[in-house]
Amino acid sequence: MGEVGMVVFHFGAKETFLLFFKFEMEATSSSEKKTKKKLSGKEIRRQRLESLGSEGIPLVLDFSFHHLMADAERRSLKNQVKAVYGANLASRCPLRLSFAGVAGAAAADLDSIGGFQNWLVETSVLHFSAMVPLGEITYLSPDSPNVLQDVRRDRIYVVACLVDLVDCPGTSLKAAQDWGLETARLPLQEYVTVKPSNRLPLNHVCDILRLVGAEGLSWEEAFLRVLPDCKVLPKVI
Repeated sequence: MGEVGMVVFHFGAKETFLLFFKFEMEATSSSEKKTKKKLSGKEIRRQRLESLGSEGIPLVLDFSFHHLMADAERRSLKNQVKAVYGANLASRCPLRLSFAGVAGAAAADLDSIGGFQNWLVETSVLHFSAMVPLGEITYLSPDSPNVLQDVRRDRIYVVACLVDLVDCPGTSLKAAQDWGLETARLPLQEYVTVKPSNRLPLNHVCDILRLVGAEGLSWEEAFLRVLPDCKVLPKVI
């Protein structure tokens, strides 16, 4: 608690000056000390996501294809979505995640994830077309003829939550084209050796977008970090 003290200085025989000053006395008894709760690593990451997530590159996961997948594909997708959120939570530069078209089986699958109700994600039953301006969307599809050159903060990226274990190419591309959307694919084959299908798990796509767009890595650096088994193509001189 604060106390007020007084010091008297005598200057000669005629004048006396009083100087008042205030000082704080530090309590020494343990009963007066307040203990601050130490935040866990998870709580620190959550606070960072709360403060930085709204400034991140917008990424919408499109769950409108859920009805096309078999049970095994849906289980695989659920694990990928968990990996997406976990990596974003741990990132220094998180994406601004949104889930669109979360209804029916998609909603049930997400609700079955422990702690999902506490995720810092905007979740909507609406189709993404009702959530964001269509003119600002770049729909990412491995079947797009257009190559994504860079990741821009003024674009909204949409990725289909579709696991093609049976390999049905063109599904997400056709849907995006029907909406008249700009489409693009990651420049995989321009930088590294890849499988002929050119398909990556959802969490790998999101990790690469975040590393390039938010953390400033080159495409090559991001591919090598996320896909350690791939090989860099020789540079053409």
